[in-house]
Amino acid sequence: MSQKRFSSGTPVTLDLDLALIERLELSGYQTTFIVKDERGNILMGDTSAQNINGHLIANIPLSINLTSSMRALRRVIFTVEHPEGKAQVSQTYLIESNVPFVVPAQSALTHDEAILLASGLARLSGWENASDAQQRAALIESYGQIKKLNLRIVRGRCLTVDAMSVLDEYARDEVRVNLETMTLAEFDAQPEFKAALQLCQLIQADYLLGGNDLEQDRNDGLMSSTVGETSQMFRMSVPLRLPVCRRAVEALGRFVTFRVGYER
Repeated sequence: MSQKRFSSGTPVTLDLDLALIERLELSGYQTTFIVKDERGNILMGDTSAQNINGHLIANIPLSINLTSSMRALRRVIFTVEHPEGKAQVSQTYLIESNVPFVVPAQSALTHDEAILLASGLARLSGWENASDAQQRAALIESYGQIKKLNLRIVRGRCLTVDAMSVLDEYARDEVRVNLETMTLAEFDAQPEFKAALQLCQLIQADYLLGGNDLEQDRNDGLMSSTVGETSQMFRMSVPLRLPVCRRAVEALGRFVTFRVGYER
C-alpha cells in the first residue's frame, strides 16, 4: 500500500477500515486517537474518533500538519475500547512542505537565516516560544504584510545601476522596490536594504507569534498599563494602523515611505 501524502498546513481526514487489520468485531465501540511525529512526540492528545460500520475516521486539523522540513511523518494511533480490553491500530502518512522560500519574491530570508538573525536579537519572545513550523508560517505571513508598505531605495545612497532595471521609477531621487520581480542577485546588490528588510520581517513574524504584547494591547484600545508599582498612560487618540507593527516599521528606516504616490 502506497504512503498517503498531504501538503503541509492542510487538514487531513483518515478513514481506516478495521476489517483489513483486526479480526475482532470492533464496530460501535468508543474510539480515540493520538497523533505523533517521526520522533514519537505527541502532537495531538486523546481525541474522539468516529467508529462507523468498521471504519475509524479521524479528523486532524491543519495546525498538526505544519512542517519546516521538506517532508515529515505523522503516525495516527487509534485505541478501541471493547469488552475484551483494548485494541490499537495505527496508520501513517506523509506531509510535504509547500511553503515557498524564494528570495526575495516570497521572503527576504530563509528560515535558517532567520534563526541566525534572531540569535543576536533581544525581545523576540513570540519567535523564541514558537515551533519551527509556526516560525516558517509567520515568516511567510509577515512578508505578505510588508509588501503592503511603500518600499523605496533612494538613488545615490545604495542603489546600483544594475539593480535599477527591476525597480519601477517614480521620482528622480527615489525608486519604488518591486519585490515580486527583483532577482536574488539584484537583492544581494543592496546590502543595506536587504539587512533592513530581513530585520523587519523577523520582527513582524515575532509580533504575529505573540511578541510585543503591549503594542497589540494598544491597538485593541488599551489606555493604561500597570505592572507592580509602575503605571504607564497612553494617548487618547487611536494609534495609527499600519500593515506591520511599529517596531518592524522602525527597522525599515528610510526604506519605507508613507506618501500616497511618487511624483516626478
